[in-house]
Amino acid sequence: MAIYRPNYKLIEATKAVENLSDSKNDELIAYYIEHQQDTIIAQNKKLEEYKHFFKTLNSFLPKNNPNRIA
Repeated sequence: MAIYRPNYKLIEATKAVENLSDSKNDELIAYYIEHQQDTIIAQNKKLEEYKHFFKTLNSFLPKNNPNRIA
């Protein structure tokens, strides 16, 4: 049985980001976070495309290939 341990540092960081003011530095921090999230979404999309490509490529390989990706 696993024990759930909340990530208190993440909870505090989330609250700090939500409470950012309208100062120039806080706007830059919010922009940076948003840009990083957009980058992560784009990378995940590209990763899914590669996953689909290799899955399709694998379907053309012989079925008795021991190094085959399931």
